[in-house]
Amino acid sequence: MSQDIRDAVQEKYAAAARKAAAGEKGSCGPSGSCGCDPVTENLYDISQTTALPEGAVLASLGCGNPTALAGLHAGETLLDLGSGGGIDVLLSAKRVGPTGKAYGLDMTDEMLALARANQAKAGVTNVEFLKGEIENIPLPAGAVDVIISNCVINLSADKGRVLKEAFRVLRPDGRFAVSDVVCRGEIPDAVRRSMELWVGCIAGALDVHEYRQLLNDAGFVDVDIEPTRIYQFEDAGLGETLAREISGRVMGAFIRARKPALAPRSPIVKKFTMRKISDSTVRRLSVYLRFLEQTTTPTISSGELARLGGTTSAQVRKDLSFFGSFGKRGLGYAVPELTRRIRDILGLERGYRVVLVGAGRMGGALVQYHGFKQRGFHITAIYDQDARKIGSRWNGLVVRDVKYLESDLKKDPSDIAIVATPAESAQHVVDRLVRSGVKAILNFAPVPLNVPPDVEVKTVNMALELETLSYSLANR
Repeated sequence: MSQDIRDAVQEKYAAAARKAAAGEKGSCGPSGSCGCDPVTENLYDISQTTALPEGAVLASLGCGNPTALAGLHAGETLLDLGSGGGIDVLLSAKRVGPTGKAYGLDMTDEMLALARANQAKAGVTNVEFLKGEIENIPLPAGAVDVIISNCVINLSADKGRVLKEAFRVLRPDGRFAVSDVVCRGEIPDAVRRSMELWVGCIAGALDVHEYRQLLNDAGFVDVDIEPTRIYQFEDAGLGETLAREISGRVMGAFIRARKPALAPRSPIVKKFTMRKISDSTVRRLSVYLRFLEQTTTPTISSGELARLGGTTSAQVRKDLSFFGSFGKRGLGYAVPELTRRIRDILGLERGYRVVLVGAGRMGGALVQYHGFKQRGFHITAIYDQDARKIGSRWNGLVVRDVKYLESDLKKDPSDIAIVATPAESAQHVVDRLVRSGVKAILNFAPVPLNVPPDVEVKTVNMALELETLSYSLANR
């Protein structure tokens, strides 16, 4: 039945997109006509819709307004599952601002074309609409801060898979904030079997307890399901008997959940990482991971991974062998599984709090680099001693006086510190960080640092790297 549901949903929403493009209002609910649809009516405030293209408003087929409740912040990355004509994506793009980004995901060509046209009319640049299914989200793990959706998850025949995919693409401490249709009590089999009521957002509605359990099974915590509108279907074209049986049992709800900030590492990874692994091996794992996250094939051979990573297939197999058994001879590696395991090996599923000391040009470039957040490294505070910089705002963070470093870290500890200070002050800053409990430091100051044995320091010396390149050029 799942393929039948998918085809019916796609046909219904393609038709709705064509109607919206022609200036007519679509409908999600079973009535089929605007004005008596109990699911989609009166969801947005006029102040939200006046600035949007008409096509985005006409194609709105949701059951709530997740953008009003998701608590979006400037600089965040958001994904809308089943973005339709783009109304929630465009509203969200304004709230995350030019330093943030809003993705929309939809499987229907007509809706994607309408959404992109609406984006162009609205003049919004921090938006990207993707084609795909919500059961197989075409984004890498840990790619977004927030997931929203509006009356779409109930349309899927495999809701457990949707929620597991949502969990995968969220960063640690990421938020799940969707509007959906849920039910309380039994729904008649005649309703569950009705394809019209599946595409009308009713037959596929989960019981609130089952929804909560599926979210927990996917790994989410802090699950909350808040009914926002209880539907009465007397005039919705269901027939008097069915309308009477389900009225009051089906409701729109706002569903919140959170991905834990620190996912525990696999016991298997812990076992294999007890032995010392060289830095060069770890760097190659990071290179392999980047190519795995970009590939679109379900499997990859050690030879192909070696070619992409600039090494040999024997080296690939040796690197992976430190951490257990991967792949099958003659079949290669399953890309999703290898991606997940390398992320686990590198600790990227955990998420890390990072403080930056030094608000100079280097520090400014590092704060603006979005790649850190995408890999699970969240800069939470910036410090400097220059009175001209203290109090200024960088990428949503206020530069703090470095004199507060120890007291701040005592109240709000960090996992990693980035030192981007002049060479003469770097050691003093590092001593203060070590006393405050920081165990990992990325150093951009051109000076060697002295730290205790239990503190890890990595120094990035760009002059040395350039000299290495100079040697290569001079000895060709």
